[in-house]
Amino acid sequence: MSKSTLASVRDLSRTGVTMQKTKLDIRPLAGALGAEIRGADLRRLLDEDDRKAFRRALLDHLVIFFPDQGLSNEELLAFGKTWGALATYDFSPTLDADPEVVELAASSGKTADIWHTDLTHQPDPPLGSVLTMVRLPAVGGDTMWLNQYLSYERLSAPIRNLIDGLTAIHEYPDRLRKGIKNKDADPGNGTEHAVVQVHPETGRKCLYVNRMYTTRIPQLSPSESHALLQMLFAHSEDSRNVVRYRWSEGTTAVWDNRCTQHCVVNDFEGERVIRRVTIAADPLAKIESPWGNYVPGQSSTSTMMGVT
Repeated sequence: MSKSTLASVRDLSRTGVTMQKTKLDIRPLAGALGAEIRGADLRRLLDEDDRKAFRRALLDHLVIFFPDQGLSNEELLAFGKTWGALATYDFSPTLDADPEVVELAASSGKTADIWHTDLTHQPDPPLGSVLTMVRLPAVGGDTMWLNQYLSYERLSAPIRNLIDGLTAIHEYPDRLRKGIKNKDADPGNGTEHAVVQVHPETGRKCLYVNRMYTTRIPQLSPSESHALLQMLFAHSEDSRNVVRYRWSEGTTAVWDNRCTQHCVVNDFEGERVIRRVTIAADPLAKIESPWGNYVPGQSSTSTMMGVT
């Protein structure tokens, strides 16, 4: 029995689904995260066993790929809704005919080549996204994902203890505001999230900061905040923490936005078009930091809440 078949048996056995019923072949792609799933037809009506198997695979592998699907917009929407309610944002480049479908085309400057977790400037960032690759350049245009569980777990104990009590400000970048198609849209003034989140389904802690949206840690001085964030960004982006996926047209991907980051490899010429729908989530849990916000000239002992 091959390693990929063994992986399929292990993944499906957790849900009580048999290989004979689903005929899924789940092939891990990297040590940190990622799996390709073959034997599924996402265009047909999925039953409860299919949905459970896919969700188990997503929780185990964080990003999953279904080659050779070729979903239409209608089929993409239907498959997206099997994961939960869909979210829409008036500042996203949606299609006029299908306002729940976002289209990102390289020719329109929509190449997300900075590491990020989607829309963390919102109080309720999405659970995840379902994406279909519509058009690819001849060479290049891969996407990378990284594992934010490992980002947290591979930190030293003193750093974990430090960041467990911190929050971070997430803001919509000014450079993205310039490209908003709907001139009446307002992406908001940002929000504050705990630097460390607990995944609502797995219970595992994960790091929750990213280069695109996270701007500062309010409990620290500006120089301390910058230094800590730059360290955490670089630590997360360690190559051991990453899967890089080479697309083929018609492949569909699903990723868990709560515990990953992703980034397009901008090494290509020509057009690259993806379409995706976004899965809604509840607002992130808030924490009460034991530290007050940094005030210049005030000692650290006097800024800790309840300490004088």
